[in-house]
Amino acid sequence: MTISAPVNMQRLSAAGFNQLFDVGSSFKYYAIKNSPGFTWVNTRSQAWELGCGEPVVKISGCTGCIAISHLKEE
Repeated sequence: MTISAPVNMQRLSAAGFNQLFDVGSSFKYYAIKNSPGFTWVNTRSQAWELGCGEPVVKISGCTGCIAISHLKEE
C-alpha cells in the first residue's frame, strides 16, 4: 500500500500497521532508535502486540521480532 505522508510509528498499533503496510514492505530499520545508522529491511510477517502492548514485526536479516517504533518508511 502507498502512503502519501510519513506514518508516525510511535503511535501506531499492530492493527493499524497491518492496515497500512503489506508483508514485504520496505523500511529503514534503526537498531538504536533515532541513531544515524540504519539498514534497509523488508517485513516478513504481520505485526502483533506483545503482552505489554508493544507492537512488533519480523523483518529480514533479524531473528525474532523488533518494535515497529524502530522502523521508518522512506
